[in-house]
Amino acid sequence: MQNEDQELTLYEDFKLTEENCDKEPINRPRAIQGHGHMLVFDEKNPGYLFAICEKAASILGKERDALWGSPVKDWMPGTMLTLYEEMGSPHKWDSVDPMPFDLGNREFNIIRHVHAGKRFLEIEPRINGSASDLSTFRAIRMVTQPLYRIQHLEELYHELARQYKKVTGYDRVMVYKFDTDYHGHVVGEAREEHLEPFLGLHYPATDIPKMARDLFLLNRSRIITDIDLENNWLHFNPQMDPGAPYLDLTYTQLRATSPIHIEYLKNMGVRATFNLAIVIENKLWGLIACHHYSPYFLPYEMRKTGELIANSFAQRIVEIDQDNYLKKARVYFEREVDFLSKINPSMDLGIQLMDAKPDITGLCDADGCAVMISNAGLYTSGSTPGKNTLIQLMQWLKKEGHNEVFHTDHLAQAVAQQVEIPQEIGGMISIGINAWEEIFLLWFKDAQQHIFHWGGDPTQPYEVDYLQNGEIRLSPRKSFEKWKQ
Repeated sequence: MQNEDQELTLYEDFKLTEENCDKEPINRPRAIQGHGHMLVFDEKNPGYLFAICEKAASILGKERDALWGSPVKDWMPGTMLTLYEEMGSPHKWDSVDPMPFDLGNREFNIIRHVHAGKRFLEIEPRINGSASDLSTFRAIRMVTQPLYRIQHLEELYHELARQYKKVTGYDRVMVYKFDTDYHGHVVGEAREEHLEPFLGLHYPATDIPKMARDLFLLNRSRIITDIDLENNWLHFNPQMDPGAPYLDLTYTQLRATSPIHIEYLKNMGVRATFNLAIVIENKLWGLIACHHYSPYFLPYEMRKTGELIANSFAQRIVEIDQDNYLKKARVYFEREVDFLSKINPSMDLGIQLMDAKPDITGLCDADGCAVMISNAGLYTSGSTPGKNTLIQLMQWLKKEGHNEVFHTDHLAQAVAQQVEIPQEIGGMISIGINAWEEIFLLWFKDAQQHIFHWGGDPTQPYEVDYLQNGEIRLSPRKSFEKWKQ
């Protein structure tokens, strides 16, 4: 765990406060995770080291200060130098497969990429039994093949969690779906029997803030192998102008973890994590979230395999959603055809709607409907607000420019106290028609009570401690006891 001084230097130009905690620049800490090493080179001067993590010099058998002014060819081990030099063309640097090399009696993998004018060499330990091409293919097949026989989303979520847990060996695997306000909901889970279930629990959006969500769209996987490992701090070549007191580590595997997130995981009793982005239509739909209660390292090949699995899973979600949509669309289309067959286009539409009274409510599976015509009056059926409220609603729709189509699942919230909506009314769809007269069709759904079970009080995502020097220290909530809303 990082001490107070380390926390203060993780972002040299950023100080955490209550107001900016959602803007913590987690993409650019001045450290990496303790299980790996990093060397960085500037594209403009690739022959000399630009930055290095604190412990990397020792595995190279060198003193860090002796590396700054020496050409890379004079101090980099032969196999490692070959891997570095053969990647002279930037487009060759983005590699899916890690490059193995031995250093003394230790085995490592090198992961390479170029970003923001810098060449990154990340060094991870090579674990015996790492996934081969065959095991990678087998892992994809094991997880994704069962998904194609499933036609219901809830079953899909659980099956994905079950199969991915088998492949990776994590203690808990969850499918974590974001709601429209980006709070999270555990919709699928596989876990060791002794662990408390998280299935069905909701978590506030602050648990995975916007910066973290944005990073998942750029770098689709994120591993933390052991939250108790000390950070491996980055140092810059004093003979080069760094230009900024940090490096953009967006696409790295080893980026250090926010102290707040480390404490959050400690409060949960979690020691290691792995998360995969589920992206649909270029938006973050959710995560495949893996927890382990002891240190756990998943090899790079299997992490990249996980990204392919997440993509297949996302595609299957889209396919089932589209199938469900088409089934519903057929039903509503048939209702629409039946409805229109009863309307005579040569006659006044308003009079027909008022007098013939076709099944307008059934068109949208609504609990009530209203027909409002500027020169003919009002017709209602089923559960609707009163006449005065309906008139106010029509005026509000015109005032807000909703003259054609408008819909909401929370009408009282949408009108923001401009119109008094009865408690029994939930959502509304409205359509404005300009024929010979102004016509509004309004459909209403009754209000429904939703019970949310949260993993802790969502109104208290952070705790504030006041230090002796008058500054504050933010920490995540310590209790994850179920909280009902």
